[in-house]
Amino acid sequence: MAGTPTANPTPCAECPIRRLALFEPLSTGLLELMQKHRLEQRDVPAGSLIYPQDARLDESFTVFQGWVMLHRTLSDGRRQVLRFALPGDFIGFQPDPESPVLHSAQALTAVRVCVFRQDSLMEMFREHPMLAIQMAWIASRDEALAHDHMTSLGRRPAKERIAQLFLEIQHRLAARGPVDERAGIPVPLKQEHIADALGLTTIHVNRTLRTLREAGMAVLRGGLLRIQNRAALVEMTGFRPDSFSRRPIL
Repeated sequence: MAGTPTANPTPCAECPIRRLALFEPLSTGLLELMQKHRLEQRDVPAGSLIYPQDARLDESFTVFQGWVMLHRTLSDGRRQVLRFALPGDFIGFQPDPESPVLHSAQALTAVRVCVFRQDSLMEMFREHPMLAIQMAWIASRDEALAHDHMTSLGRRPAKERIAQLFLEIQHRLAARGPVDERAGIPVPLKQEHIADALGLTTIHVNRTLRTLREAGMAVLRGGLLRIQNRAALVEMTGFRPDSFSRRPIL
């Protein structure tokens, strides 16, 4: 797997994204246990694979910094982007260590991840059922988002697909800290990433981005996303923030 151990890893108890990740809320004792089971923090350069498709993983990862793209590639090279993972997201968990992972995880930007062994996680789930409940919640939330993405691919026209993606990104980033929609939200997505996520060609993406820009709704340019008319985007897509359900209180 790509990456090198972080020189000065952040202690779990001081983690700024812990409220978004698997291990929250936790008692002090469980935080100490988590710190014990965390292998390391690892830095992965932009463009590198955190893990490749068809690998058998013995590690799972929490994204600490940066953007990660999860994608599946067909034998002829065609690629489907499954989702974009942000700080706090948990990736790579494989309950069956003999089963290969069916997608790749690639660093879109420079990424830092927290690394846990799969067998250590299973041990923690057995000893602390509340962690298993948190894992079930994460799986349920990701399934709901996958259903929404499938609906976009199957039924929404290009304009709605891109608008829905922009609203999802804005909502998820706002949960991680203040965002200024009009000044611009840093979003490291190229048109090819959007095309592969939404089942479009790059030419179609380019035309649709121009349509959204000329309509005064949204602009993606120079790595910045500007939401100019959020109400119009929501009305067009029927965007529902409740797809991002709140974490259960344990």
